[in-house]
Parts: sequence; structure tokens; C-alpha cells
Amino acid sequence: SDVLVENFKVGGLAKYGLGYDDLRKLNPGLVYCSITGFGQSGPLAPQAGYDFLVQAMGGLMSVTGARDGEPGAGPQKVGVAVTDLLTG
Repeated sequence: SDVLVENFKVGGLAKYGLGYDDLRKLNPGLVYCSITGFGQSGPLAPQAGYDFLVQAMGGLMSVTGARDGEPGAGPQKVGVAVTDLLTG
């Protein structure tokens, strides 16, 4: 079998005629792996899984930066795209 791995937002490749339903007509044995930030269905499925968004939602931004009450305090992103590094 041929294998296709993609990480576009849900439906991202379908608009170019490269979605699973399109490609399986050409190759019924195709193994199609779609990796998204929030899955294929559900209320967050259409969102992109950007590193900064995952840092914020996971609480990582709450433990970085200046202390509360100091100038510039509040949630801040980590200096490197740590979520991208840890998840591949």
C-alpha cells in the first residue's frame, strides 16, 4: 500500500482534490493518515493546532514571564516552539 501523512487543518487537502475520498478512488489501498491539532470532529476540529495556542490552552504560558504585579506580567509564550519540538 501507499501511505500519505498530512497535517493540514480538517478538509485542507480536500479543497485541492486531495482528500481521502478523492484519493481512495485512485488508490483503494491507500493508507491515509491525517494529523490535526484537535481531531477530525468536534467543536475545535476546524482550528489549527499552533504551538502558541497549545501553550496557552495547556497552561504553560501561565508559568513563564514576569511575576504578577510587575510590568509585562501575564501569560507569555515560551521562547522556542516547545510544543512543536516535543510532539514531533
